[in-house]
Amino acid sequence: MNYIRIFFVICILFSTSVFAIEISTSTGNGADSFVHRYYPGENYGADTLLIVKTDPPQHTNDRKAYVRFDLNDVFGQVSFAQFTLTLNYYSGVHPAIAEYLVYGLNDGHQGEDWAEAGITWSNAPANVTNGDIELIASDVTYLGNFLIFMDQVPSGSAVPFYSPELVAFVNADTNDLVTLIMVRVEESAAGTVFVPKELGSLAPPTLILNGVVGAESQSFSGLKALYR
Repeated sequence: MNYIRIFFVICILFSTSVFAIEISTSTGNGADSFVHRYYPGENYGADTLLIVKTDPPQHTNDRKAYVRFDLNDVFGQVSFAQFTLTLNYYSGVHPAIAEYLVYGLNDGHQGEDWAEAGITWSNAPANVTNGDIELIASDVTYLGNFLIFMDQVPSGSAVPFYSPELVAFVNADTNDLVTLIMVRVEESAAGTVFVPKELGSLAPPTLILNGVVGAESQSFSGLKALYR
């Protein structure tokens, strides 16, 4: 299933066009997976769960989520960017409130084209393999955080994340690939389970973008996203 919805408003009498686009991890070269510290060589790219977990006290069961979006259909500057996940369920007893940190893998990083069927704890780009929520600081850009109030957000709910840093990060991209990495601050034996594209029945990780493209850069052949 291809989760991509694109809407263009073409202003014939003006010099710009406004666009709104939703790109999921099932679009183009998109991908989603989690990596598992206890099984550092295992790949979970085909799993129907996207799990984030920081597990005390030895942190052997820590898990980080990696999602990649293909921006090949995006033209012009973005004025709004929202990263949306679908909550699947909570496993076990959770903290009442959980904080999640979102990082972007720096543009041009050699690991940006990581393989969904090959990513592991040991080879995941920017991962600190002997840490819990740590990432290699020089390889990532911190984009912000969001909270989930566990007793107020039921399974199947959309969990949105927006920040000015995310907008700037998308606008700075030069190779049409954006990878976001997510970790959970709170330590708990329970994992937070989100929906990857492999599940199919609920919306996968999605990037919602709004922006404007100038008429001087448009052509009907160039607006490839319009008729996809």
